[in-house]
Amino acid sequence: AYQTAYLKAHYPAEYMAAVMTSAQNDIKRVTELMDDCRKNGIAILAPSVNESEKDFSANAEGKIRFGLQAISGMGEAAAEAVISEREKGGQYTDIFDFLGRVDIRAINRKNLEVLVKAGAFDGIGEMHRAQYFYKENDLETTPTFVEKLMRWATRNRENAESAQMSIFDMSDEIKQEDHPDVPKCDEWSVVERCREEFGVIGLYLSGHPLDEFKFEMENFTTASCADLSDLSSCVGKEFSIGGIVTDAKDGISQRNGDPYGRMVLEDYKGSFSLQLYKDEFLKYKNYFQKDLFIYMKGRVSQFSRMNPDGTVFTGRPKVTITEMMMLSDVLERYTKLIKFTVRLNNISIPFCKELKAMADKHKGNVPLEALIVDYEHELTLTMRSRDLRVGAKAFLPILSNMPGVSDVKPVMTS
Repeated sequence: AYQTAYLKAHYPAEYMAAVMTSAQNDIKRVTELMDDCRKNGIAILAPSVNESEKDFSANAEGKIRFGLQAISGMGEAAAEAVISEREKGGQYTDIFDFLGRVDIRAINRKNLEVLVKAGAFDGIGEMHRAQYFYKENDLETTPTFVEKLMRWATRNRENAESAQMSIFDMSDEIKQEDHPDVPKCDEWSVVERCREEFGVIGLYLSGHPLDEFKFEMENFTTASCADLSDLSSCVGKEFSIGGIVTDAKDGISQRNGDPYGRMVLEDYKGSFSLQLYKDEFLKYKNYFQKDLFIYMKGRVSQFSRMNPDGTVFTGRPKVTITEMMMLSDVLERYTKLIKFTVRLNNISIPFCKELKAMADKHKGNVPLEALIVDYEHELTLTMRSRDLRVGAKAFLPILSNMPGVSDVKPVMTS
C-alpha cells in the first residue's frame, strides 16, 4: 500500500496508465479510472499512431495516451506493426506515409478503419475522419476511400516485393498520381464522431455529444441518468434530466394492442431506460428517435395499498413524465436572466462597447445582470441591464468567451 501510494503521488500519470492497462478489458472500470485522472488534472488523450504504445502509457507531458491494443478490432499484431515501424523510421507524416511504410500484411482494412474512428490519425496530415469513409455514390459496390487506400498500399507492396517495374512507372503523369486523390466532403458532426469513437473504444475521448449543451446540462438538470438507474431511491422526488437518445423502439403490444415506446437516454454519468405506454407514449412519441438530444421533467412515484389482512402491498416505482422537449430549446424557453462576474480592473470603455455591441447583435428577451468585483477593496456591486435584452442560446457562448468575464450562468424561471 505504501509503495503504490508513493507511485501514485510521485508518478501519477505512469501509475494510472499501468492501472488502466490492467483493467482495459473492463470498460466500466476504465471509465471510473479516467474520471479519477481528470479530477486530479491528468489528461487522457485519444490513440495516436505517432505516440501510442500497445497499452496505456504516459507521455513526456504527463498525459496518458490511449493504447492501440485497447481499440476494439485492432489486435496485438497490428498494434505491434504500427509501433515497430514508427520506432524504426520515425513518426508518420500522413496516411500515405503510414501505408507506404507499415507492413501491409499485418494491417488490414478493418484495422485501418478502427484507427480512423478512434482518432489515431487526427492531426497527422490534413485529412479528417469523414474523408476516409467517403463514397462517390451509395452503391454497395462503390469502394470507400479507405478501401482505395488499402488497394493502393497492397499494389505498391506487391510491386516492391516483386522488384518489377510497372508499365505505368514509365509515365511521369501517372507518377504524380501514385496515391488516390483525397476526396472533399464535410466533416462528421459531433454526434457522428462521438458515436463512431464510442463504437471502437467504448467511451468518449475527444469529446462528448452533450458538450454543445454545456449550459443546459449544468444549469437546468437536477439529476443524472445514473441517479434514475435505481428508482427505489428516488421515490417521491421530481427530476429534470437531459441526454442523447442512444436507442429507441416503438410498437404495439401483442398482449393488449396498446402502443408503447422504449428509449435509452444517456448523459455524462450513465444511462436511463424509459418506457411509456398508451396516451403517455402517444404524447411524446416524436422524441423516441435515436440520436435526438432530449430534455425531460418528471417524478418518481410508488403505489401502495392496505391488504385485508393488514399488510401493505407496494408496487414497483414508476416514472411519470410531465414534460419532454428538445434539449436545444431549453435555454430560450426557461432562461429568465443571465448572470456573470467581471473584475473591476477589467472594465473599460472598449469592454463596455464590445459587450453592448454583442448584445445588440443577439437581441432577445433575457436581461443581463453583472456582478462587479473589486478584490483589492473587497467590494461587490450588482448591476442589472435596463434596456439590453439578449437571446440566451446565441449570447451565452459569446459572453463566456469574452476576456475578463467569468461565472456565466443562465437563471431558470421559478
